[in-house]
Amino acid sequence: MGRISSLLLLLLFLARSAFAEDQSVYMKNGKIIHAEVVQQNSTKIFLRFQDGTIREINKSDIKKIRFKVTKPEKVAKPKEKEKKPIPVLKKKPERPPVKEIAKPSPAPEEQAVTSPIPEENTKQTPVPEEVPKQVISTPTPSPAPEETPKPTPTPLVEATPKPSPQSEAATPIISPATNEAPKSTIPEQKEKKEETRNLISERHGLEISFGLGRSSYQSQVANFQRGVEQYATSLGNTGGFLYSSPQYQSSLAKTINLRYSWKRFVADLGGNDFQSKEAAQNFGYIVYPVSGTSIFQNAFSLGAPYHSLYYKQAYAQASYTAYSNRLFELRPILGYQRIWQKGIDNSTIEASPKDPSNPSAFDWAIRNGTSFSDFLQGYSIGIAADSHWNEKWETRFEIQKQFLHGDSTFTRDQIATVLGLGFEARSTLTNQWKANGLTLSGKLIYHWKEDIFFWTGFQYTKIHYSLQNFGGDLTLSGGPVGAYVGQQLIENLTKGLAGNSVATGLFIGAGYNFDLKRPSSSQ
Repeated sequence: MGRISSLLLLLLFLARSAFAEDQSVYMKNGKIIHAEVVQQNSTKIFLRFQDGTIREINKSDIKKIRFKVTKPEKVAKPKEKEKKPIPVLKKKPERPPVKEIAKPSPAPEEQAVTSPIPEENTKQTPVPEEVPKQVISTPTPSPAPEETPKPTPTPLVEATPKPSPQSEAATPIISPATNEAPKSTIPEQKEKKEETRNLISERHGLEISFGLGRSSYQSQVANFQRGVEQYATSLGNTGGFLYSSPQYQSSLAKTINLRYSWKRFVADLGGNDFQSKEAAQNFGYIVYPVSGTSIFQNAFSLGAPYHSLYYKQAYAQASYTAYSNRLFELRPILGYQRIWQKGIDNSTIEASPKDPSNPSAFDWAIRNGTSFSDFLQGYSIGIAADSHWNEKWETRFEIQKQFLHGDSTFTRDQIATVLGLGFEARSTLTNQWKANGLTLSGKLIYHWKEDIFFWTGFQYTKIHYSLQNFGGDLTLSGGPVGAYVGQQLIENLTKGLAGNSVATGLFIGAGYNFDLKRPSSSQ
């Protein structure tokens, strides 16, 4: 029995040495361990020794591991016969052109070529099952000896001939999705222009809109009068006042517009009402006679209360669509303008305390009631640009040049009180003007429904005055000749005082559109 067990152990040892080879693990301390790597992780490696024991060793202590070399198994090449070149192609590398296949009456020889391959040939040289149609249309040269030749499909698979460059140039490009040739952009542009023309030619409606907002207005009429008084104060000897720069406050603004449109013709009728407030302080002196002598006494305003200014405009204008496309239209404008300006101040009071060194002086209280009115009229020319964004949004811009003329009147009522008694003095100044105005307006319109719309907009007007005739009854010192000379001097000096009236308004409003073509379209 002992011999048999020894023999079995020897056979097991020989089998292990024959079928298993251990790796050589070289440690950093110089030792070499012969064992088999059975498992490892990121920090340790597990080795199985010949006696079957398993030990774990840190990878940081290992220098290198020489693994056993395994010979790669020979794997049979699958279906090498399929990769061999087709004998038919080798025997006949040059095939007749494909265009000969498409002939209406092929020759007998060509029919033989296009006939199916005999079964013997198909058995000897199998053809690949799936061959892309566009792979090879002409035979390829035989590959090098060391390379495996790729299978070349027979040209008989391609049934349609490749078109020549001349035919490609003559054939129109067809979209694969719609199977139609793309249309030219020129007909589309013509269609859009025709659509725009149809919309304008069918336009017929009446529109009414109104709006409220805030406005600011500065009148040159009041400023001109203040300048004239300052010249009279400096040149005359009867007293007068000097003025500080006026202060302004914005106020209410209102507007209304009626528009009639028929095809390319558009007519507008409307008006604007701008309001503002103004305040200006004054200081100067008064002269009054006492016992045959003239007493000069200082005077000044008590505070500077605000008073109202008004700017009203009425207009009628007509325009005609001279150019239009699908985005906007342009219309020249010819219009007629009338402008009224007005201001009233009944709250300014001047005080003139007496000079203590003059026992003949008195305390004065003077209330100045001033008012002015200005009227201008004339024609205007300009251009309008309207733009539509789809069916909801619309913008309208206008710019006009105004050629105006008219006159203005400034009146001052002075009511003075002294020792319980009083007197009133009145002066009036009337002037004639020529004026050039510039008006810029714009609207942004949102069509909420087919008939109702909301809008917001602005208007800016600037009128530059040029004095044509100066007239009034200013009281100047001296006789009639001296008064006339003084008046002519004031007129020549004050021509340069003519300034600008500026009115600005911001609005928000609503409107309604009456479609006059609707009854005819419903029939």
